[in-house]
Amino acid sequence: MLYLFSNMPDATPILSWQAPTHEFTERSPDWFWALGLLCVAGAITAIIFGNILLALIIGLGAFCMTVLALRPPKLCQIDVSQIGVRVDHALYPMRSLKNFWVDEVSRPVPQLIVATDSLLNPVLVLPLEEHVSADLVRTEMLKLLPEEEQYESALSHIADLFGL
Repeated sequence: MLYLFSNMPDATPILSWQAPTHEFTERSPDWFWALGLLCVAGAITAIIFGNILLALIIGLGAFCMTVLALRPPKLCQIDVSQIGVRVDHALYPMRSLKNFWVDEVSRPVPQLIVATDSLLNPVLVLPLEEHVSADLVRTEMLKLLPEEEQYESALSHIADLFGL
């Protein structure tokens, strides 16, 4: 069977950079002690009220927060092309992307925020490297998507409060 790719969009990256998966914050032992004490207090309270499932969920949540707090950031490859945005091995096709915004205000490092149709990951927040110009990213993204002001989700800000 013969396939013609003449009208297929180009997969050559227009923009390409690497970014850490998250900002790593060094935790003191006091942070872990506070998390442990809150977990134990919450679990004991749930058991007193007869809710064993809630006690297990609190314990599991504290374990996950500990694992996330200890995990160092990994560098991921970000490529923007006419077919979509690729973050490491995950491709977000252009047809699933709604709009973008380059946020240069809320964080020390500018970031590209892309709205998607995905229920699991409705907003991609992609930090830009120092050598990647925010103006260049905006110019190239305008060729692909409309620009619409948007910011990180409230959940992201709550995670920042906990240092995750």
